[in-house]
Amino acid sequence: MTQIAITLIGMPGAGKTSLGKALAKKMGYKFLDVDNLVEKKYGKALSSVLNDLGEDEFKKAEEEAVLSIQPQTGIVIATGGSAIYSQSAMIWLKSFSLLFFLNDSLEGLEKRISNMTTRGIVGLKGSFKDLYIERYPLYMEYADEVIEVSPFNKAQIIARIIDLIEYEIQ
Repeated sequence: MTQIAITLIGMPGAGKTSLGKALAKKMGYKFLDVDNLVEKKYGKALSSVLNDLGEDEFKKAEEEAVLSIQPQTGIVIATGGSAIYSQSAMIWLKSFSLLFFLNDSLEGLEKRISNMTTRGIVGLKGSFKDLYIERYPLYMEYADEVIEVSPFNKAQIIARIIDLIEYEIQ
């Protein structure tokens, strides 16, 4: 199979990191987590970076991290949930990768996020539902494919992504 670049986008709790790591392993690809790039740059946990910088500066830091990624194949990239706010970051990722929106119900996402208040979620001023409603159209705008997360297990989701990749590159 031809190697490509894959980017996972979606809400916090959708599984971008855990599914991304498993997908990369299954495909023999490298894995890159944008949140880790931000943490390495600032030398602290993502929630601390967000608290120290504030939301606007954090989004700039996240955008810089995405724009620093060199176009390459054989890689799975997991973005932070708020990377979607940067049009330039999304256009950059789309220029060399397929974007998969990992979508789940609000209930499914909330069930997976045990640390809602300490996690460091950009834009969480009101309810998580409000944030979901705000971000959903952005994810849909940039996604090449939408992957429904629930009620599927990790192996089923990965198989679906691989099937879609094979279809996309034919």
